[in-house]
Amino acid sequence: MARGMPRVIGGEPANVAGQWEFTVNIKLADGGQCGGTLISPNIDMYQGNSYVRSWLHNSNKNLWVLTAAHCMLNDDRSTANASLLRIKAGIQDLQGLVAPVVLQGEEVFVHPDYIQGAYTLGNDIALIKISEPDIPGGAGNVGTVANPRSIQLPTDFNASLIYRPGTRQVVNGWGRYGSENGPVSAVLQTADIPYLNQQQCYAQYETINGEIARGAYCAGWLQGGIDSCAGDSGGPLFYPGSQSGLISNQPVLAGIVSWGKGCARSGYPGIYTNVYFFKDWIENVVTRG
Repeated sequence: MARGMPRVIGGEPANVAGQWEFTVNIKLADGGQCGGTLISPNIDMYQGNSYVRSWLHNSNKNLWVLTAAHCMLNDDRSTANASLLRIKAGIQDLQGLVAPVVLQGEEVFVHPDYIQGAYTLGNDIALIKISEPDIPGGAGNVGTVANPRSIQLPTDFNASLIYRPGTRQVVNGWGRYGSENGPVSAVLQTADIPYLNQQQCYAQYETINGEIARGAYCAGWLQGGIDSCAGDSGGPLFYPGSQSGLISNQPVLAGIVSWGKGCARSGYPGIYTNVYFFKDWIENVVTRG
């Protein structure tokens, strides 16, 4: 159910500049893997208190990793040891010639109200504080130099446009492709999926006594065939940007891969944590962490 082993079903290699550099691969202490997303808060002070003025796009400063809570919990529900996580950033091919930037985790923050049931996950969100959050060097050349950069978060202005039925969103992840039992890909895969009519999706999951928690949403194709899956867990579902300028001409992180019934099955699209819903929690953590 929770998507903690790797795959994007029905995807293709991610090779469009600006559409993948924020995606990281997280190797867990138990040998499993999850995805994550680089975010960069622009923190300011007001009357002695820190606050997030904005979320930076294409930044290599003050980086944090946003991921899923279920990725950061051990079997006994204790929080993962940040120092044991191996976070690879700035690459597409895990076995390629370009060496990744390896980020060292300092502390993991799991949402305190995370819940897990037979067919539900709630508040499935976590943050990893990076011990050396600034990556030295220039932008480099995509494809020849590891080039991790952050993605911006939704704003009050663009959220209503990003989270509406039919809006194109894009999911990234490393892992199996073709089917639930297909081979594992070392190359980052990407797939386009739409934001769905939520009531229609809720009704589908109610047939198996599933529950879509507050702060989660459905995205995908009801007919199946294209989906995130296990191991993509924690990775990004993002709005890819618009040339119209009505929302943003840069990618915006919309969701976090959370769970689903199988992978790419007809009638059961993927469930994603809504980043905008948890924006206050995220900003509280990064200003106090």
